[in-house]
Amino acid sequence: MRARVPVAAGFLPAPTFSAPITIDAAAITANGSNVFTGNWANDSYSTNSGAAVLVTTTQAVIFDSCRFMAQKYCISSLSDGSNITVRNSVGVVRNTTQAGQPAQRFLNLGQPGSVVCENNTMVGGGILLAGNPSSGSVSLVRVRYNRMRNVDGRLSDGAGGYVLERANTANVYFQAKQFFQVNVGTFLDAEIAWNEVVNDPFVSRPEDNFNITSCVGTVGTPVRFHDNFVRGGCPSRPYDVTAWSGTGFVVEGATSKYIDIDDNQVIGIANVGIGIAECDSNINVRRNRLVSAGNAYGRAMLARNRAAYSTDAGATYIVWQDNAYSWVDAGGAQAGLYITNAGNTGNVNTGWTSLGAPTTEAHEAAEWEYWRAKVAAAGVRLGSTLAV
Repeated sequence: MRARVPVAAGFLPAPTFSAPITIDAAAITANGSNVFTGNWANDSYSTNSGAAVLVTTTQAVIFDSCRFMAQKYCISSLSDGSNITVRNSVGVVRNTTQAGQPAQRFLNLGQPGSVVCENNTMVGGGILLAGNPSSGSVSLVRVRYNRMRNVDGRLSDGAGGYVLERANTANVYFQAKQFFQVNVGTFLDAEIAWNEVVNDPFVSRPEDNFNITSCVGTVGTPVRFHDNFVRGGCPSRPYDVTAWSGTGFVVEGATSKYIDIDDNQVIGIANVGIGIAECDSNINVRRNRLVSAGNAYGRAMLARNRAAYSTDAGATYIVWQDNAYSWVDAGGAQAGLYITNAGNTGNVNTGWTSLGAPTTEAHEAAEWEYWRAKVAAAGVRLGSTLAV
């Protein structure tokens, strides 16, 4: 019997990563199962389409207890109707060696048929679902119980650092990145819930944490965003940059309808907590908690706005109901709400309550404790059991 090598107390061996792989029908056959467990890394922005794992089959593929590391994508598939599950895994998307390029995403899917992403820990990059499959609709989406740290759209300087973000210079120092973005889709059964997203100042650069664009649910099964927690979102130089277009949640796209945004917390965002910029109809925003003192490590962020807005003049059946907020604007005043279409057909704007003013960082800290207690009471496990 080979002698067991002792491991020093408090330390675990660093995981060993394999080269990038492509998973197709032959790879599933060779694996003996459609369930894959392993560690894969891609140190190139172009090899294997920049993915640690590239999936080119529509057969069901399951990643269980895996580690991924990449400059671009941890997992990518552009296959029409892909069927991908990722659970209890860790993905790190890190600064690229390509000057002028950002890190990209944990999960990059074009035209997926089915997506399950649960109990994962993500660093640097989130999730993109881009477009309907040729079947016309996505059958299943489950994005739940994940931990996200530092959504980052900063551009690399190619030498281990980042392009300096400057005030009043649009779109030359970042690309828009989100924890979760849906970009055109009809969803028959979609739930995005119990995700914890934390963005620390100076080491993150998100845009909208949840960007919901041209997203269509059904009358009986709306797309459900519920019980998510977002803390932090600002320019990478929050004390110097005066404009930032990000949000906790935003609904865009003239076709967006049948969407529920319920029981979420949005904390410490520079710009807007929840916004409805454009949509068709039937958007419910209920029982959310929106709090921002407008500070980063005790100093005021220059880009600050309001807790919520809804401005689409043609939108109908937009319901804002029983939400709570405490928010500071760029002038240091308590921010009001900007909901200009409350009189449209079926629109409701009622039940707003204050969580206390003037808003301080103590209010934000209280919301973190509220979230931790809520998770414990629900018996939910967040993130992967694997170490990052």
